[in-house]
Amino acid sequence: MKNQMNIKTKIEFKRIQAVRAIEAYWKLDEANPEEFRASAKRHNSIPIDLRRDKKGRDKQFELLNDQGIVIKRRGRIREDDTLINKEVETSYHFLRGIQTTLHINRSVGSEKFILDAFKLKTPPSATSLKKFTELTLDSEKKWRPWLMMEFLVRHKDHPEENEELKSLVLERVKQSDSTDTPAERRNQIKQDFRKAISRLAKQYS
Repeated sequence: MKNQMNIKTKIEFKRIQAVRAIEAYWKLDEANPEEFRASAKRHNSIPIDLRRDKKGRDKQFELLNDQGIVIKRRGRIREDDTLINKEVETSYHFLRGIQTTLHINRSVGSEKFILDAFKLKTPPSATSLKKFTELTLDSEKKWRPWLMMEFLVRHKDHPEENEELKSLVLERVKQSDSTDTPAERRNQIKQDFRKAISRLAKQYS
């Protein structure tokens, strides 16, 4: 019990240290925005204090886009407003934020603690989230189980109960040789999600 309390105390202490360090880092943007943003663009990741609420996260990513810090690729090879593409992007941006948090918090046990806080866990046989970088065709295989896991957790393992997602596959299931069951609808949605991962990987490569 004492050892467990010590670990919790250490993690909380490191979290406070990390938050203060991030605040100090972003204050440099106020003093010299051009050099700050140039520096940020030279690296594959940047430290941010990721908001847990979706509205707050969306504002964070909107700000990063406006500042030109988030990399934008040329060419339009996918429809950004397609529902299943939005689902993949939501999972990806969320997990990228967790990646940044993991890179900042390197203390023993911090990865499990952070994942537990978001009700996530490392998928079976998956590479640790902190051991690979942004999504590309080269890293797609490592990203796939993480993205699928976050998607399923967000929909409580039943994406077929979401009316919009169900409508994407309902006619296809009915016209196929498969029996129209919740499990088959879920399977079709997961197949669409995997294809959307590949499309996003191509866009980011």
